[in-house]
Amino acid sequence: MKNRNRIIIALFVIGLLCFGGFQFYYRSLNKQAEKNVTATMSYETHDFSTVTKYNSKYMGDASNIMNLLSSLPLMDVSRKIALDSDNFKLTINYQTTYTTISASEQRGNLLYTGIASFVLIDNLKEISYHFEDVTFNIKRDKVVDYYKDLATLKDPAKFKTVVQTPLKNKTIMSDLFKKFIIAE
Repeated sequence: MKNRNRIIIALFVIGLLCFGGFQFYYRSLNKQAEKNVTATMSYETHDFSTVTKYNSKYMGDASNIMNLLSSLPLMDVSRKIALDSDNFKLTINYQTTYTTISASEQRGNLLYTGIASFVLIDNLKEISYHFEDVTFNIKRDKVVDYYKDLATLKDPAKFKTVVQTPLKNKTIMSDLFKKFIIAE
């Protein structure tokens, strides 16, 4: 009986140690996943290589566009999309006001999201960001005039050096916002 109790206690202790080890391991995984999501939410820290899988010649695939937008900055803002395939236009209806979000951060996020979308969706010609209080439009031709060949920006390293790093400079970002984005 004494040995049996010792075996039961030993198994209980082993079980507790295993349970504690798994809890520690999964909590560290969750913290890492949280860091990755937080980094994806800003144009300054987003990893473009995570969205290259959404590359498409055509804008008509709504699920592909939703997955792309769910992986770009502003992914945490509730939204609905509308595709106008006759005019090759994407309208993103954000269910919040623009003024509730930091203006300089949002300008960078709108630029980054627009440029990344034009790079990855070949026939997309216009994006309309519709907030409850203001609408912004960005057109592919203005982005092409500035960056020239968007196909070369599909390479994550090139995208980072040509698009993302310059956007971190607030003056450049502000100039590009004025050049690319039209407010209604």
